[in-house]
Amino acid sequence: MGSEWTPSVWQDEVALIKIAAAKYGLDWHFVAAIRKAEDGGPGREFGVLSVKAPGYNAQLEVCCQTVRHRLVQYDENHQAVELHEAPDGLQSVIYGRDFIDWFAGIWAPNGAANDPGELNRNWSRNVTYWYLHLIDLEHPA
Repeated sequence: MGSEWTPSVWQDEVALIKIAAAKYGLDWHFVAAIRKAEDGGPGREFGVLSVKAPGYNAQLEVCCQTVRHRLVQYDENHQAVELHEAPDGLQSVIYGRDFIDWFAGIWAPNGAANDPGELNRNWSRNVTYWYLHLIDLEHPA
């Protein structure tokens, strides 16, 4: 067993996700949505399987690096952000559905060899749900 501390409650995870996301200039809600949708066990928390990321911190770091890289890549030809109106009426800038769908095709492609249960086909919908839900939780009606 490694010596790495693993968060045991969601509030601890949110704190770590917020720090890591800020380091890369990311919306922490999106990184947290990936965590919620992947829901992986130890060493697979964020679904990072393509590179060695054996612990929570490594999983989080690779996830943030990948999201940042893909945002930059997407923004070369598209606009990744759009407006979202929260239940309290406040508007915020969020990553758009087109970006999330595009990102899903890279992060969790349909027909991937490591997805025999074909769960990837729901990845974009699950991440979008969690992403908007986490944003809306901060802005109750």
